[in-house]
Amino acid sequence: MRMIRIIVFDKRAQKEIESLPNVIKAKIYFYITELRKTGILNEPFSKQSMNKKLANYLKNHTASSEEFSKNFTPEMWAAVSAEAKYYQIVSTLKASRKKLKLTQSQVALKADLPRSTISKIESGSYNPTLQSLIQLAQAMDKQLKLVLE
Repeated sequence: MRMIRIIVFDKRAQKEIESLPNVIKAKIYFYITELRKTGILNEPFSKQSMNKKLANYLKNHTASSEEFSKNFTPEMWAAVSAEAKYYQIVSTLKASRKKLKLTQSQVALKADLPRSTISKIESGSYNPTLQSLIQLAQAMDKQLKLVLE
């Protein structure tokens, strides 16, 4: 049986998000954008895949990403950009590990870090230290390079 996930970003949620600090709003916008890119969050909604009542609810209560972000300040867009760069780094780490066909446990053992730390770093829920990043790179027989532009 195939499971279908539907994520609803409705106008009520948008109002609640508007009361949050700008950096948090920017992160939420970034994640919504990423969800749309992966197909987990899709627009427009297909009436074939849901009943009319749900389709009408979604039509009347869903805000587009453009509508959500229309009042973003330059500072908020800077936060979105910073979050995108961070996401790129953790995605690169995960992709490198997978390309080497290593499990999180194998990398954790080689890096002398808990497997849960590897998982948190790859999911973006943990901000690793420079030392942890160096250990991860060495565990994958890579070198960590820091470039300031």
